[in-house]
Amino acid sequence: MKHLLIVFVALISNIAMSQGLPDQIAVMDFVKVESGEKESYLQMENTWKKVHQERIKQDIITGWYLYKVRFAGTEYNYVTINTYSSFNKLENPYPNEIIANVSSDKNLTEKSGSKIKSEMSKLVAFTGKNKPSKYMLMAFIVVDEKDKGAYVKGENTIWKPTHKE
Repeated sequence: MKHLLIVFVALISNIAMSQGLPDQIAVMDFVKVESGEKESYLQMENTWKKVHQERIKQDIITGWYLYKVRFAGTEYNYVTINTYSSFNKLENPYPNEIIANVSSDKNLTEKSGSKIKSEMSKLVAFTGKNKPSKYMLMAFIVVDEKDKGAYVKGENTIWKPTHKE
């Protein structure tokens, strides 16, 4: 069985609706930050934000997002999401020259959270909204490979119209 991740609130950067379904790959890193390290972690992510902005400017990624997780247990409490326009962009996602040119801040190498896991997903449907939501609901659904098409069709015909509202 393969896992199919459906993200009910699509993460789309500045993509014109006339282009149809954009080719988007999302890499999600699930991070556990201990309560005493939250401020340090957020400072570190703020430093990395400059690197991500340069990666967007150089067309390496289409977006970067940081979410605080609520109501998902205690395994992780933050998720960072990097979106890419193609799998080819994943070959060198963090060029050393960008990191060196953007920041010499020691926060880039400080560890204030533990990456629990990473997941990669390809966008299969979206509502057409071109900015990230303040809140996101994620459902991790296991679908047998032979049923994948029927599942996606159901999402598009039943749930997609309600998410457009």
